[in-house]
Amino acid sequence: MDLGTKLTELRKACGFSQQEVAAYISRHCGAITNRAVSKWETGGSQT
Repeated sequence: MDLGTKLTELRKACGFSQQEVAAYISRHCGAITNRAVSKWETGGSQT
C-alpha cells in the first residue's frame, strides 16, 4: 500500500475532510492547503 492510499484510508476512517487534515498540519508544521493533501493522496506530489 502506498502512502497516498494509506493517508486516504486513515483520513476517512477518522471522519476528516482534506481541509481538516490540512488545517491540523498547518497548526503544527506550517502552511498546508487541502490541495496539497489531495495531491499527496492521488500521488501528484510526494512532498
